[in-house]
Amino acid sequence: MSSKDLRSLSDPSGALDLLRKIIDDSVRLNAFPSEAAIRAQVAGPWLVDDLLRAGLLASSGSFLVPTIEGLKAVQTPAADKSLKEARQIFSRLRELYVELPHRHQESWEIARHLGFDTNLVGRLIAQLTASASIASTWSPESESWRAVSILLSDRVLSEDPFRAASGETPGASPCGSSSSAGVGPRGRSTS
Repeated sequence: MSSKDLRSLSDPSGALDLLRKIIDDSVRLNAFPSEAAIRAQVAGPWLVDDLLRAGLLASSGSFLVPTIEGLKAVQTPAADKSLKEARQIFSRLRELYVELPHRHQESWEIARHLGFDTNLVGRLIAQLTASASIASTWSPESESWRAVSILLSDRVLSEDPFRAASGETPGASPCGSSSSAGVGPRGRSTS
């Protein structure tokens, strides 16, 4: 995120502190925080809106999901580790799409292949889908918003959430689950 983008936040320091807390909690718990709980805890609930508008968070309507751009913005050990792991998972998702383009991929299968925890993979797939339109559909857990399965779209080959074009988060159309509300790029809910 550029310094110009940071200036567009009403309270850049407060917003980034909140984002760091959300990311640290998400990494520690391998789950996403409730949007209502975060808004109730912070002195300035508009900080959540600022982070959503800036594309640093996405909202499912119930949960707040840090995007790849959000992970890049805070530069903490937890965020850096998540970025590294998300790159590995994204690379595997691309491989899976080439091998089996129209098959639902289960988080536990991807985790087993990479030697990662299933909950970690589910959390990072949710963050990837919030950052780029790489899924035709995906199914989240209702209590944590971690991805359980994903049906990849061909955009997984052309969109890269780690390479933003012109300072914008990749992806223009929302992605989500066919069975419940999803999170689209730039924090838009697909419900």
